[in-house]
Amino acid sequence: AHQSMIESQRRETHRRIARTIETVFPEIAENRPELLAHHHQEAQQNTKATEFAIAAGQLSLSRSAAIEALGQCQRALQWLPNIENELTRNSLEVGLNAVIISASLSLDGFTSTTAAETAQRTLELAATMSSPPSTVMALYTLTVHNHVTSHRGEAMAMGNRFVENAEAHGEEDALGAARVVLAQCHWADGNFQEAINLCNRAIESYQYDRDRLLGYRLGVDILANAFMTKVTPLWVIGRAK
Repeated sequence: AHQSMIESQRRETHRRIARTIETVFPEIAENRPELLAHHHQEAQQNTKATEFAIAAGQLSLSRSAAIEALGQCQRALQWLPNIENELTRNSLEVGLNAVIISASLSLDGFTSTTAAETAQRTLELAATMSSPPSTVMALYTLTVHNHVTSHRGEAMAMGNRFVENAEAHGEEDALGAARVVLAQCHWADGNFQEAINLCNRAIESYQYDRDRLLGYRLGVDILANAFMTKVTPLWVIGRAK
């Protein structure tokens, strides 16, 4: 019956289903956002479809379903060209990218080319916005990606950019994380004292209540990472005790 409907009838049917779920069954909208994404997309309401796709991806990540989250948001990328407003389109892409980065890191770690390419795209989009979203995850991903894949110059440049961005925006939690990954770049380049200094600053500024949420998002406790990073250059220069 669905296939026999003319296109306008199908769109209206999906529009009504989506509206009914949102207004009458909000618990379904909260727990099954992928259903709303499907119905809104079939109704050619691509902005709302993408918003629910982001929510679906975030929910999948919270359930450790990274493959599902990746598929939901990569599929939604195909809907973006149908959104006319450039600011809305770019903002939604940044939201999709955040899920794609996290899902890719969960599946493939920091060597993931998908995570790195998506993070770079996020930075490019943010540069076009008058009120850009937080780029912490993208900067962290690119710094660590270049570090673990031995692109030394790129890692150092991105780490410095990460620190400068956090300082400029007053993001104290991000600044601690940025200092630690920049410290890792410095000890890999043999700049042991600079690495130690950066770790000390991250340790001194750490505040559990402020920083724990970002640590959860990054998948590593910032304070623990600072101490572990500091140990390596201390050991090299004979001061591990």
